[in-house]
Amino acid sequence: MSKQGSQGAIMKTVERLLRERDASTLDPTLGRRCKEVLLEGLATALALEGQRRRIRRRQQELACLSQGDDASARELARLARREVALASDERRLRDLLARLRDPGDGRSAPRPAHR
Repeated sequence: MSKQGSQGAIMKTVERLLRERDASTLDPTLGRRCKEVLLEGLATALALEGQRRRIRRRQQELACLSQGDDASARELARLARREVALASDERRLRDLLARLRDPGDGRSAPRPAHR
């Protein structure tokens, strides 16, 4: 699965879990699944952040080394668009994860039943 595909997949999984939790589903595995998805989502968010840092570093290199040629300008523009898209994905994912972690309406994520 591509990186972008995994981002989309984790966002869809978080959205599905939010709907399940909001529907007051009494699924005893929901709490465990929420924790697992939170961990996976945080790892994905960190990966997005890493990609953005690498892009910014490359932009800085190009800005320092370029001779004002068209190829450098095109690459800078492409990198800028990619960085903006990654920032948007990261923000959306982190917002979803925050809702999953703390719904803000007084309910917390369901806890697994003790055995």
